[in-house]
Amino acid sequence: METQMEISGNPFDNLKNLYQSMPSLIKLDLSFNIIYFIQPGSLLQVGGLRKLTLSGNHLQTLQFGVFDGVKALDFLNLSSNALQRFDVNEIVKLSIGDKENKIRVNDNVNGNNSNMKSDDIRSETKITLKEEINTLRGEFIKAFQKSYPFQLAQETKDDKVVYIIAAGLDLVLIIILYSTKYTKGFCQFAELPRLGDACVATLTCDHVLNVPITSWDCIRTVEDVYDTDYYGYRRNRHQRVNYATNYKLYVTVTEVDDQNDVFENVADKMNNIITFQMIDGNMLALPQKVYQLTEANKIVISNNHLSAVDLNRFVALTKLTIINFSNNTISNLEMASQARSMPSRSIKTVDLSQNILKTIPNTCFSLFPELQHLNLSHNLIRSFDILTFEGVMELKMLDISHNMLFEIGNSFTRFKDLNELYLQNNKLDSLLDYNLNTLLHLEKLNLSSNVIDKFETNAFKSLVKLEYLDLGYNKIELIPKKIFETNINLHSLIISNNKVSHIENGAFDGKNITEFNVQDNNLTGSIEQDTFKGVYVTELDLSDGKITSLGNETFKYMCNDLKSLNISYNLINSISNSAFNCLELLTTLDLSNNHLEQLHFETSNLTRLTMLYVRNNKIKKINKGMFENLVSLKSLDLSNNEITEIELQTFARLENIDSLSVTHNPFLNILENNTFNGMIALKSVDLTFSRTTSYQNGSFSGLPALKYVNASFGQLSSIAYNAFIQTGSIEKLDFSHNLLDTFHINTSSIPKIEELYLNDNALRHITNDTFSGLKLLRMLNLVNNNIQRIEANALKNIEQLSHLYLSSNMQMEIIGNPFDNLKNLYQVNLDSVKTGFSFQNGSIEIENLDLHSCGISDINKLFIFNVGDLRVLDLRDNEIVKIDKFSFQSMPFLINLDLSLNRIDFIQPGSFLNVGGLRKLTLYGNNLQSLQFGIFDGIKALNFVNLSSNALQSFDAKLLPVASTIALDNNNIGNLSFEDFFESEVVKLSIGGNRISCKALAELKTSKYSKKFKEVIATATLNFHSENVDGITCESVSKGNRIILPVANNTSYDIGPMFIQFTNAIEKLRSSIEIVGNNTSPEKSYQIKPDLTKIFNSIQALVEISNKTQIKTADYMEQIENITNATQIHLEDTKEQIINLTDKTIDLQVNHDVYDNNNNRKSDDIRSAIKLMLKEEIDTIRGEFEKTYVKRDPIQQAQASEKEIKDDKVLYFIAAGLGIFMIWPIVVGLGRPIIVSFTLG
Repeated sequence: METQMEISGNPFDNLKNLYQSMPSLIKLDLSFNIIYFIQPGSLLQVGGLRKLTLSGNHLQTLQFGVFDGVKALDFLNLSSNALQRFDVNEIVKLSIGDKENKIRVNDNVNGNNSNMKSDDIRSETKITLKEEINTLRGEFIKAFQKSYPFQLAQETKDDKVVYIIAAGLDLVLIIILYSTKYTKGFCQFAELPRLGDACVATLTCDHVLNVPITSWDCIRTVEDVYDTDYYGYRRNRHQRVNYATNYKLYVTVTEVDDQNDVFENVADKMNNIITFQMIDGNMLALPQKVYQLTEANKIVISNNHLSAVDLNRFVALTKLTIINFSNNTISNLEMASQARSMPSRSIKTVDLSQNILKTIPNTCFSLFPELQHLNLSHNLIRSFDILTFEGVMELKMLDISHNMLFEIGNSFTRFKDLNELYLQNNKLDSLLDYNLNTLLHLEKLNLSSNVIDKFETNAFKSLVKLEYLDLGYNKIELIPKKIFETNINLHSLIISNNKVSHIENGAFDGKNITEFNVQDNNLTGSIEQDTFKGVYVTELDLSDGKITSLGNETFKYMCNDLKSLNISYNLINSISNSAFNCLELLTTLDLSNNHLEQLHFETSNLTRLTMLYVRNNKIKKINKGMFENLVSLKSLDLSNNEITEIELQTFARLENIDSLSVTHNPFLNILENNTFNGMIALKSVDLTFSRTTSYQNGSFSGLPALKYVNASFGQLSSIAYNAFIQTGSIEKLDFSHNLLDTFHINTSSIPKIEELYLNDNALRHITNDTFSGLKLLRMLNLVNNNIQRIEANALKNIEQLSHLYLSSNMQMEIIGNPFDNLKNLYQVNLDSVKTGFSFQNGSIEIENLDLHSCGISDINKLFIFNVGDLRVLDLRDNEIVKIDKFSFQSMPFLINLDLSLNRIDFIQPGSFLNVGGLRKLTLYGNNLQSLQFGIFDGIKALNFVNLSSNALQSFDAKLLPVASTIALDNNNIGNLSFEDFFESEVVKLSIGGNRISCKALAELKTSKYSKKFKEVIATATLNFHSENVDGITCESVSKGNRIILPVANNTSYDIGPMFIQFTNAIEKLRSSIEIVGNNTSPEKSYQIKPDLTKIFNSIQALVEISNKTQIKTADYMEQIENITNATQIHLEDTKEQIINLTDKTIDLQVNHDVYDNNNNRKSDDIRSAIKLMLKEEIDTIRGEFEKTYVKRDPIQQAQASEKEIKDDKVLYFIAAGLGIFMIWPIVVGLGRPIIVSFTLG
């Protein structure tokens, strides 16, 4: 559903949190508010917006990223704001949907806007400025007659002329581009097999149709023609080309709007078009030539902007069978031509779905007596009249789903032959006896996703041929016994996701329901034998209800069909002994998530059961005979119960089971021997989260096929030496996250083990005998123990070991070289081991070595180059401060080196000469400020280098001529030579979070490198909530206009109440000075006194927020004086007024001398000079202010705490702003400063 929002004329001052997640919004009117700021990313959630009006607000600038997310904007009105610049690079973003963009920026203060010049407009951007040059000139001149004081200052006529010329050039260029590129159709032609003697082809065009007749060989014939002389003799043979006219075309045209004449090139070929489709365009009305498609059997006008259509005009097309106007904005079905038209016997299908129809006129379809398929879905229809479908007698399918219907009434009375009726996703709350009583041939009925909570007894009585009924997602509470009594053909019934608490016995009796869905209801009480009589399904899902018990022979009538039964997530606490009698075909039974305390029901018939799930119940004891009949069982889940006892021989008959889970059970402290005896096929047992503290000898005996034991996350403190005797096939043991302080078992009983997890225990010593005999062990995890020592030969005989994890054993001592003889070692993790170690002695072969967080400060002392075949080295998060040419000697195989999160501030040129095969280098999060040439010498195949989060101020593409991906995010880089990167081997350059100019990025997008920009330039994190270009953060050239506010991603910029008061003061000051500008007569100046009173009251409120600012304000006023002598006099006066005056008085003084006898301003030359001088001084002030964020003045640094420094920055900015406000009236022509006096503190 598409929506429109109008909130004009309100006191909104910004768009923050005004709307979120409104994808259907197409029109938004925010005109005549007081919006001064639009946060980048504000429109991300309104991607379907087509018309945006922001006229009459207080916008002075638009940051890059404001329009991100808007893909289909047709109209943008920014008139009557205070825009000082408008960058066409932002317009470019609005053309994503290839729509015609109408952009109005009249009545602003653009002046000589270089950003509007034609060179900045991409050739592929579709922009049509409808206003003629004269209109544009007139609107522009009006801007200089507005009330803004800075517009009243002297402006040269040249500025106006240049702007008008630039705008005119833009207009001419756009018209040329539009006429040459977008009015000439581009077509794709594909020939199809003949239909009889006729040639057939598909034709798909953009904007207009062009039929390539001369190049279509199928319709082209050549014959010899002779000229004859006077005597009739043939002379001068030549060839004549003939073209057949009986060909047929299947036509599709896209991206059409009202300015395109689709048929201009095919006027003589209208009778050859068999199907016509006009899709994905911007048509507001149907072209008249559509009604000339006399041979067409199908017309589709979808995904356009049609608002009205007269279906009756198509009755003259005698061969037309299908009309499709879906996905438009049709709100009106016109009837003007109905009275003079004859009924159509050909039209069978009408599709009006995905529009905004609210009503359907009476007799709207009366001229289509043969209509069989009518689709009105996805509209806003609320009701039908009894005459709505008058004259439609042959309808077979009616789709009215996804509308706003509250009732049906007698709307369907005449549809006696209707087969399918779709009413899902409406607002129906009941079903009455007469609603459907005439639909004698109805076979499929969908009433899902309504709010139906009741239906009368005979609601479905007449539907004797009904086969499919969907009542899901309603509010039905009861299924009465006789509700489906006459629906003898019903075989599919869906009543899931309702509130059904009771199904009366016999409700489905006499039926043959083979598809039945009833889960997610509130079924309560007991399920009895006749509850599902008439239901014959192979799978039955009764989950997510409130069933408390299963009665005798509950599923008696499903004996020959049921294979899967799910009764999970109920409240079942008892199951009758015969509940599952006769279910001989049942293979899956899910009783999980109930309240069962014991399993005590007859299982003699469940001989084919292969999967039994009983997890999350309250079972305390497993009796010996419970599973004796389940001889086919392969998977048994008893997890999350309260089992404390499993009787011996309980699993003796389960010879086929291969998976057993008893996790999360409070077993007794000791797991006795032969507990799992009999399960000779068992491959996996899960004992996690148990309270067992000890495994006895023989605990797992008699399990010859066992391959995986998971006993992690428990309280296990000891394992007997022969706990795994008589197993022999175990490949994986997981004892992680227990309390083991020693590990000493008979390794000869587990000779095939490949993976051993002992991490997160309390092991202290690894001796030479701990892992002896485990010759096939490939993976050993000893992470996060309390290992003090590893003996020299502890790992010597584990010849196949490839992965060794020793991390987080902080005080571990490695004696000798335990890695000797380990020729297959691939991965070694020693991270977070704080004791000193090195690879100085011995020859070691490791491919992947992790040494992060080891406290390493000097990499050279590691002798890391002694590790042969090293390919991946992780040294992140250490204390390394420099890299030199000795750090990585002789490491030709190294391909991945991570040095991130260290303190590296220097890399010696030549440091990587011996790692020529390096492909990935990570230097993220160090202290690098610069990189010298020669640092990366020797690296020949580098694919990726990450230099993000350093302090780099520049980066030259020539430093890394071979790198394909370079990450430079979050440095201090202000300028990059993008051309050098584009001409290098770089395929991805990430630059977010630097000081790069937004204008530079935007211009790059529209330059000859635009394609490269899209492909190469990137950012680690897209940010549409700050100034950005395509999510890449940047800095605007005009920082003074930038306002920072809290953003939607919870980033906090705490600007405090001072900012709010300050902005209120600015706003009121601007409004008052506007009055001054319009009232040049001094006699009228008294009118502004009340407004000025409000201004200074706001400023007074600002001052009162902090009583400690008096001295600091004076100090900063002195600093402002020292910046430049040009403003010294004005600032001195202002400072004295602020500091010394104690009375809250307002004295407005206007210099009458600036007016002549005709009340005209004079001394323009002086004011222009002052204006230019002040502009230069403001730039200097802003620069000095910005420096306070980087480096504090030494005197101030000695006198102020960190918190005071933060306050000083804010107060300095406020003081500077107030000073400028006092001076500004001189420039705009008031003649003298506005004198303000108020008391501080």
